[in-house]
Amino acid sequence: MSSSTKSVGSRIEDFARKTKMVFRMATMPSWREFWQTFKIILLLVVILGFIGFAIRILIQSFVGVLRG
Repeated sequence: MSSSTKSVGSRIEDFARKTKMVFRMATMPSWREFWQTFKIILLLVVILGFIGFAIRILIQSFVGVLRG
């Protein structure tokens, strides 16, 4: 039976079963793993913020040039 012919209830039950399996297998990260992930995310936020700031400055200067 393909997934397109399964009933909605059957799909929900399948999703619930798979979700329970993932939660059973998952473990809490250690403090070291959490801190490392936090530092990487913080670095990415800073980099993306800088890129957004640089783009904004470029666009504002470009618009200023167009106005004369």
